[in-house]
Amino acid sequence: IAGVAWKVQLMALKNRDSTGASSTSDSAACVDYALAHGAQILNCSFGGAGYSQTFFTALKAARDAGVIVVASAGNAGVNNDASPHYPSNYLLDNIVSVGNSGPSDLPSLSSDYGGLVDLFAPGTSILSLDLTATGQGIGTVGFASPEQLVDAKEVVPASDVFCMGATLYNLICGRPPFDGSFNEVVAKTLKGTFVPLKKRLTTVDARLDALVGRCLIREPEKRFKNG
Repeated sequence: IAGVAWKVQLMALKNRDSTGASSTSDSAACVDYALAHGAQILNCSFGGAGYSQTFFTALKAARDAGVIVVASAGNAGVNNDASPHYPSNYLLDNIVSVGNSGPSDLPSLSSDYGGLVDLFAPGTSILSLDLTATGQGIGTVGFASPEQLVDAKEVVPASDVFCMGATLYNLICGRPPFDGSFNEVVAKTLKGTFVPLKKRLTTVDARLDALVGRCLIREPEKRFKNG
C-alpha cells in the first residue's frame, strides 16, 4: 500500500500491556519519549471519558515544543460537548480532533461530534488491499473481483486470480481492464464488461489473451482455481 508521504519517519510507541489495558500515565510517558526523540506530530488514535492532569501536562509540553497532536474524536456517536472524550477534548490549541466519515463524505453515525471536533476523515467502509480478508468490503477498484466489491465474505482463492488477471492486463497494455469514473468501474466489474486484451493490443499472443480473459471472468467458478 503506497502512502502520500514517502519520506516520513515513523516512531511506534506502545501504551498498552499484553492484555490490551492502558493508563494515562503510560500514554504520557509515550508523549515524553516522543518529544525527547524529535517527534513533530503525534497520533493519538485512542481515548476515553476520564480527564487526566498527567496526560494534559504531557500534551501541553508538546504544545510548548510546537508539536501537533492528532487525536481521535471518539466512536460512541455522541456530542463531545456534552460527553467529553480525551485527549481530543483537552483545551490545547495544538490538538486536532478528528471524527470519522463514511463513503458519502458525511460524519458516520458511530463518530463523536461537537464544537471541539476539527474535521472528519474517512473511517467507515474503507476499501482495503487486504485481498483475502473477510467481513468487510475490500479491494482496489479496477483490480478487485466482483465478489470482493459486493461482499468480502464471498472472497475465494479465485478472487486473487481475478486480481492477477487485472494486473497482467494493466502491465501488458498500460491500462486496467475496467476504466472510467469510480461508479463506471464498479458497474463494469460487476457486469464483467471489459475490452479483450487482444483488441487493445493486436500484437498480444492469442494464448496470453485467453489466459488473461479467463482470469477476468465474472463468475469465480469459471476462472482458474488458483494462481
